[in-house]
Amino acid sequence: MFRLQGVLKVCFISMLIFLSGCDNESRQSNHNQASTTSISLAIDLWPGYYPIILADELGMLKKRNISLELSIPRNTDRMLAKFAAAEYDAIAVALGDVMNLSQQYPDARIVMVADESSGGDAILARSDQQVIKGTKIGTNLGGFGELLVRRFLDANDIAIDDVTLMNIEASHAAKLLNNNSIDYAHTWQPYVDEMVAGGAHVVYSSAQTPGLIPDVIAMQSAFIENNHEAARGFVDAWFEAQAWWLENLSKGNEIIARVIKQTPQSIKLNGVKLLNRADNFAAFTSQNSVGLNSVIGVYNQFYVGQGIIAKPIRNERLLDARLIQ
Repeated sequence: MFRLQGVLKVCFISMLIFLSGCDNESRQSNHNQASTTSISLAIDLWPGYYPIILADELGMLKKRNISLELSIPRNTDRMLAKFAAAEYDAIAVALGDVMNLSQQYPDARIVMVADESSGGDAILARSDQQVIKGTKIGTNLGGFGELLVRRFLDANDIAIDDVTLMNIEASHAAKLLNNNSIDYAHTWQPYVDEMVAGGAHVVYSSAQTPGLIPDVIAMQSAFIENNHEAARGFVDAWFEAQAWWLENLSKGNEIIARVIKQTPQSIKLNGVKLLNRADNFAAFTSQNSVGLNSVIGVYNQFYVGQGIIAKPIRNERLLDARLIQ
């Protein structure tokens, strides 16, 4: 089994941090000279993050004197590395990805939960085949995808040592599955729908693992302290846009599709549970199995057990609930 990938992933991100940091001093100087209300944000291609696109397009950020620099790099590892090199003020990624980064870069603060994946992440195969020994499964190793794959294997009574895990990007899943490089692929929306349309079958999804994959907004701690009003305005605009979208789905989908260069029909919230302000307050304060405190414990156990992080990440170091209050 390709077990070294979790450690190699951390090494890869560290290398990118170093390379990105080479010119970071000049970039940071330019950034500091700009308006304190300018926020650079990078997001994965994922429906739960699209409210910020609407907040920008509909003027909800502008009326709060915030300008947005949005990036959608479609490479999560590189995005994390650039965030750690202070090239982004904020990122929208899965909780597990922030925790993976947090030990080597302790300045990340989770300020809100955008959504919970409730079916939007899936494991797909070319057919409804039975999992057998020697199966090759692709996911982004050392992160939440690997944890989902392990839950999938547990559900099928297959030991992790009886399969081969391969490190892939979600955007490459369809190609690798179609050319038989892998037997199963983990990816997320909109890639899931694209693969199903191409004949792939969903064999397991995050609908079977409630609370396991919360998607969050992480900000630089220095940015929050130096631009607290703008950071709060960003969160307020997000929630305003989220509520507007739910009441104007068709119009919202058209706006989002234009910005991300997709069709409106491909913009769907199937398998994505958006979390509003009240949901966020519950997520930050609840001690039940789907509260952030409990979910962080699940990832700590996994990451420490796999040697991906040396010691558990403390909740109080990672979470900052001031902006949702």
